[in-house]
Amino acid sequence: MSPQHVAEPPGSTSYQLRLQPHADIRSPEPAFIAALGEQFDQAASLAGGRLCVTVSGAVAGDDTQAAVATLLRAAATRRAASNLDSVRVLVDEAHYTDDGHCHVLAHCETDGHARD
Repeated sequence: MSPQHVAEPPGSTSYQLRLQPHADIRSPEPAFIAALGEQFDQAASLAGGRLCVTVSGAVAGDDTQAAVATLLRAAATRRAASNLDSVRVLVDEAHYTDDGHCHVLAHCETDGHARD
């Protein structure tokens, strides 16, 4: 996972997580889910809860958007189980690019940071 702060369409900004090509988003290790759960605070403080998860090796029509949504919800559940703030996740959309990337956009709202 490599966090970045990137620009989206004019007027909005996201906290971007670019997942490494070898990251298994369909059968993730518990440590990966826990690490993802730690990124919600960064998204809340730097980008008003806007999060963009970028996955390589994706093609339009595959299950990448659903896999990322499941992964984000699992990270939110893990975070709540660890007695941290709870997180509500709403996956907005996904954009596929010709170079094999899928950018999944989501709103992630922690108890301490309300969504804009």
